[in-house]
Amino acid sequence: MTAGRTIGHWACVAAAAIAGSIVFAVLGLIAGAMFGGNFCNTCEFNGLRGYEATGQLGFLLGACAGAALSGWGAAALLRRRRARRAEAARGSD
Repeated sequence: MTAGRTIGHWACVAAAAIAGSIVFAVLGLIAGAMFGGNFCNTCEFNGLRGYEATGQLGFLLGACAGAALSGWGAAALLRRRRARRAEAARGSD
């Protein structure tokens, strides 16, 4: 583990990454299926064509992007919160 990070911080980052992954995956699935059904009906992926293929691609890309963005955002938020607490502790001395 890195210096200054507790198990609680890593658990919060992991929970945010999982939640973000789920939300973005569902949004990606819907957006991909809409795109494939309307504009990309010849696309093939994983043995499927059209909206089914682009829906799967949207789901996978959304899950990856959601995990990365949510995990990064949670880590940045916790880092900023910890810095403010440290600054307040130094100011009260």
